[in-house]
Amino acid sequence: RKCATWTFRSDALLLWRNAPQGLPIYSDLNSTTPNGYGATAFDAAQMQSTPAAGPRFSIFRTDDCQNAWEYTWFQAANFRSQEATLPTLGGYGLTPPGVFGNTFQPIDTVASDLSASIWSFELNRWVRWRPNIAFLHGYRMLGWGENLTLLDHYDTQAGQIPGTVSYGQDIFGSRTYNSLYGYQIGTDIRLWDRGQGFRVDGILKGGAYYNNAVQNSYYTYQTGIDTFETAAVRAAGGAAAFVGEVGLTGTIPITCNLALRVGYLGLWLQGLAQPTNQLRGQTLSSGGAGSPVIGSLNTIGGTVVQGVSLGLEGRW
Repeated sequence: RKCATWTFRSDALLLWRNAPQGLPIYSDLNSTTPNGYGATAFDAAQMQSTPAAGPRFSIFRTDDCQNAWEYTWFQAANFRSQEATLPTLGGYGLTPPGVFGNTFQPIDTVASDLSASIWSFELNRWVRWRPNIAFLHGYRMLGWGENLTLLDHYDTQAGQIPGTVSYGQDIFGSRTYNSLYGYQIGTDIRLWDRGQGFRVDGILKGGAYYNNAVQNSYYTYQTGIDTFETAAVRAAGGAAAFVGEVGLTGTIPITCNLALRVGYLGLWLQGLAQPTNQLRGQTLSSGGAGSPVIGSLNTIGGTVVQGVSLGLEGRW
């Protein structure tokens, strides 16, 4: 069309994320392995999350040369994982080197609660190279946050000494947030268009990012029948990160100005601070006053987010 046009897109997203990187956290004390410790009873890789939903909105301003400006924003929450081991009296222990420097045992039950959310905003310039190929480049901001809680209970006979308890619980927690800012490049290709309205488009883009990451960790432990103490630490810093995206969308016309969109979205995020990677390398002990508190920030994590979209596209 030899005139400028506006294009508005509104999609509903349903996304899944992969489990965290494998990390043995609790071991089975009733079985042994060649290293002399129990087989893994609870691993970070077991934290499979439920899907998260959210909206995505895009606005395109296209000129008469078919070049365009794009503004896109989306968010999705809440990825949620809740796992637990079977109750076993004195059956579990923290796998060395432990969590926050603690390696106590025995433990009866273990439960985890992991949640996550994502949001993204991007401003891109599209340049039409061929009728079915466009290049794009632009600025993108993306946020990825996670919150992990590990809860274990114990009920042993070790507390029969007056003034102590034989039952209790420990709570390990870590909350991380990643604010990514960077530049991306990509291409959009018309994969199928027979001139009858229905079309299929594929998009591929990626970029280098600065990650302003922060993590807050805490350890709450029982010191008496109804008394608890908490040790906490915070660490923040910058790191390099990468974000890649692939997409495939089919568009079906409803009227001359309105179309139905069905698609796939995949995101790869690397260089993240994630809660499971903060469990080692820090020190939060239950040794009482004067116990060391040492914080650190680990940004070697990564995740894959993928799912489906359903929405409408209007053109004027």
